[in-house]
Amino acid sequence: MIAHRGFAGAAPENTVPAVEYACQHDETDMVEVDAVPTADGTVVCFHDPQLHETDDSRGITDADGTVWETATDTVLDARVLGTHATVPTLDAVLAAIPEGSGSTWS
Repeated sequence: MIAHRGFAGAAPENTVPAVEYACQHDETDMVEVDAVPTADGTVVCFHDPQLHETDDSRGITDADGTVWETATDTVLDARVLGTHATVPTLDAVLAAIPEGSGSTWS
């Protein structure tokens, strides 16, 4: 099974909790996340162009701005889907994958 956007059915998409949940299940063969840089160049896991709702973004955070035009601190503080989960860096998501899980990424 491919855990789409981490494990979006069980935790807010593209977040550390979603990836942790996916890694806890033997049926997970692969974890897929979306990655985009912030204005400062830090790569974060987020799908939509904007943090807020627009015609081309679902508005799944409590923040405003276009991800690649917004400062890293603002993006990382954005809460996802009304939960305590925030937009993570790609490094944080990769660190959530357990050692020895047979994981590779590219």
